[in-house]
Amino acid sequence: PQGYGRITYGILESMYSGFSSELLYFPIKSNFSLGAEINYVQARDYDQMFSTRDLPGLSKVNGHFSGYWDTGYYNYLGQLDLGRYLAGDDGGTLTLSRNFPNGYKVGGYFTLTNVPFSDFGEGSFDKGFFISIPLNSILPYDSQNRLYENIRPIQGDGGARVGVNG
Repeated sequence: PQGYGRITYGILESMYSGFSSELLYFPIKSNFSLGAEINYVQARDYDQMFSTRDLPGLSKVNGHFSGYWDTGYYNYLGQLDLGRYLAGDDGGTLTLSRNFPNGYKVGGYFTLTNVPFSDFGEGSFDKGFFISIPLNSILPYDSQNRLYENIRPIQGDGGARVGVNG
């Protein structure tokens, strides 16, 4: 079995700073792996510097348990995340993606939480799709960078997560 870990402290994304930690466990020669992520976040102040502010309704401690599955069918990967989101709602996100051998990646996801539609409207049901294009395939030199676009038709509070790189 192999495992990996990540610890991030500081500015996590444009709206939140704090602490994030993740563990990933996957047995060798297995199509399944498990992960756990926990975050302690504070909302960043409006000036986008290092100060923070109190944000009502923010679940400062949030995170997810994740299960990953390599289907073995044309490079399709499945992922199920269960846990607490930023607005304090509990639920899960199901993601299906296809990772092409040349580095391109395309997929979609949807999130359902325990927040009633009367509180958030369609915001308690998050959905979208994404595409990732490696720049190495279009540049005349080697690069590890990539273009990534996440398209979400409705962006509400329900199902929102901290966007930690890595």
